[in-house]
Amino acid sequence: MNDYADNPIARAWEKRYQSFSSDIQYKLDELYNASSKEYQFNVVKKSRKHSTRGDVFVINPINDLFLYGVVLNSNINNICGDDLYVIIILKERAEINKKKEIRLITDNILVGPCIVGKEYWTKGFFGRTDINIQDIPQFSYGFYYIGKSKYVNEFGNEIFEKPDMVESFGVATITGIAYKVRKELIIQPDLFAK
Repeated sequence: MNDYADNPIARAWEKRYQSFSSDIQYKLDELYNASSKEYQFNVVKKSRKHSTRGDVFVINPINDLFLYGVVLNSNINNICGDDLYVIIILKERAEINKKKEIRLITDNILVGPCIVGKEYWTKGFFGRTDINIQDIPQFSYGFYYIGKSKYVNEFGNEIFEKPDMVESFGVATITGIAYKVRKELIIQPDLFAK
């Protein structure tokens, strides 16, 4: 019998949350209770073009802060839907209209991996760039399938070893990635201070 209450993602978050100062905990609690309008990304540029593995995009979570994101995989069909993508958000500030070498190393990842739909691009929350990373390093990532109490890849196939980077299996809501990014901006405020 599966123990749905034993969710390693939730346990890891609770342990992390308990390690924060009371000030950070208070701000995270405020965010949890906030309307999504308060943390949704600003629109960068709408696009209907299909994204592919290695495509780099930008997000604008607050004011003049732009960050890079990368498509780790595309054309994903699973129980959650069709034509999905696996993305990560990097800790790297994006400089609009400037070519930059993107560092895909695990300590440069702010959020992810996450499964998303194309609406992130069609609504303009992920703005396209002309940067594509041809050789994406092999990341040990996967997803925890709560209903089946096991680790899976983006297609829903079981992974028998816990990946280094893991998120919950499912498609992120249209505000889900913004919420995750805003949490990290609260937790790591010095990361993006100018």
